Amino acid sequence: MVERRLLDITLERLKDIPLPCRECAHWEMHSDSIDYVPREEERIQKEKWYSWGLARGEAGGKLFYYGNQGIAYAQFGRPPLFPRLSSYGVGGLVGPDAIFLSCLFVAEGFRGRGFGTLLLRSILKDLYKSKAKAIETIPTGGPFPAKPSDLVGFFLRNGFHIKEDDPQHPLLRLDFKSLVRVQDGLQGFLDRIKMSLHYGTRAPVAR
Repeated sequence: MVERRLLDITLERLKDIPLPCRECAHWEMHSDSIDYVPREEERIQKEKWYSWGLARGEAGGKLFYYGNQGIAYAQFGRPPLFPRLSSYGVGGLVGPDAIFLSCLFVAEGFRGRGFGTLLLRSILKDLYKSKAKAIETIPTGGPFPAKPSDLVGFFLRNGFHIKEDDPQHPLLRLDFKSLVRVQDGLQGFLDRIKMSLHYGTRAPVAR
């Protein structure tokens, strides 16, 4: 059986982020002309972003390994760390009490197998335990083939609600206090995350 591991991002693990996420700094950069920025420059910018954010405990990420291959990835942090928010109509409405989830990606060939759900619920578990108030996200698809509408459905099925509607990129939110009201209780919600995986340490992005 292929070993599965769900680990927190470290600077040493950045090289294992699946493409194209490894070379995408969409949320980390100000420029609206990011399509013209060389991929190598985006990769360097992502490394700088994580170097700064991890050192201060204000950013985090997770990698899902299938064997030795990173096949799913998520990135999150305090809203001020994401300059690109200003480019979205709902970006200015991200709550100061929330952690912003900028990316949740599963590589082709591994989709539809529950890895994205497992990745998201692991993030929710860690943030809840770190006393975060809420998590928010703007499903965009970014440079990937997923449609924003498909991503909205995914987040709604996992407990988010539409905080601010937008025809293309709505702002979604999950308040952690609402987790105690899930059908089988908070402990059942957290237990479903385990699935015999090996975990890394939790990134303290909530304050």
